[in-house]
Amino acid sequence: MKNIYQITIAHSRYDSRIFHRISKSLAKTKLNLKLIVSDGLGYEKKDNLIIKDIGNYNKLFFKNIFKQIKIFFELKNKNSIIHFHEPILLPLAIFLRIFGNIVIFDMHENIHLQIMTKNWPLPNIIKKIISKFYRKIENQFLRGLNGITVPQPIMVDIYKKYNKNIISISNFYTNEKDNNSKNILKLKSYKDLIYSGTVSKERGFFNMINLMASLPKEYKLHIAGNVNNELKKKIPDSLKNNIILYGYLDLNELKKLYRKCGIGLIMFNNIGQYYMSYSLKLFEYMHYGMFIIMPNFGEWLIFNKDYKVGLNLDPKDSRNSSNTLKNLDINSLNVFSERNFSNVRKFFIWENEVVKLIDFYKKLSKY
Repeated sequence: MKNIYQITIAHSRYDSRIFHRISKSLAKTKLNLKLIVSDGLGYEKKDNLIIKDIGNYNKLFFKNIFKQIKIFFELKNKNSIIHFHEPILLPLAIFLRIFGNIVIFDMHENIHLQIMTKNWPLPNIIKKIISKFYRKIENQFLRGLNGITVPQPIMVDIYKKYNKNIISISNFYTNEKDNNSKNILKLKSYKDLIYSGTVSKERGFFNMINLMASLPKEYKLHIAGNVNNELKKKIPDSLKNNIILYGYLDLNELKKLYRKCGIGLIMFNNIGQYYMSYSLKLFEYMHYGMFIIMPNFGEWLIFNKDYKVGLNLDPKDSRNSSNTLKNLDINSLNVFSERNFSNVRKFFIWENEVVKLIDFYKKLSKY
């Protein structure tokens, strides 16, 4: 197979999807793969993967343009598979395809929908106009690519009319050696709740705060993710001992917390793309045998109907949610935990996604 390059100029070199899932997994298959990043941390070889840093150039006004020019001259004659991870790189992808490379865009999210969640000092009508304009421009670029990868199956249906070579590579959790449910579930406390990932109003920060205000004091909420100072100030003093902020945790520390907590929270507001259910945290919660509280709208309803992972509750109705949580009996919680632990290892296997991605590369290489 051709050489493969994973390219990002905005994500961390250790990004969960780009590094921990895609790049590390492909490196294990002995494919000739390099990860190109732009963080100023220099060259690194880690887990059989070569990471090349083109520099961050943060002091330059047109830093992103300079980065793209550097990547272009680095890769224009490589005749390789180049897998991009930011929409800002779409024009560069088209140029590199003209020079004989196979270019693929990994659409991590629906940008046109996420524009509506941005904390911009603009009225919603202006955001909608920007969203529609962005969507039209993006669609034209998608037509000029060799292929597209997306993390949500529903996104295939949304974008396949702009490029027939599209495939879902879901963010399933990578498997571990310990597949004995007793070893993980024995440490569970169903009064320890957890939220992991990006923290924002749109992703349910205030919904979780209101829930904790309605629960008895023995319940604790563990938040594994950076919380900005503005949101921290909104936590009432009465809840300071019940809401524990860890900031960003490395994978090993996060695993320890997952083993302890019995209930995983997903209390997104119904805005942007948050009606879609295939989020990384869902599969991480399932992997560690948690009972899951999730929204009562969109694909979350369908997913829970199919796999029975927990409860769909109105994220904004804290009183009803707290009453429901308090009335859950331990035997029922254990049944859900055992089922989630088992189902994620049966139906949502990252190693199968890797095979799909490699087959996708091979298919595009034949064109």
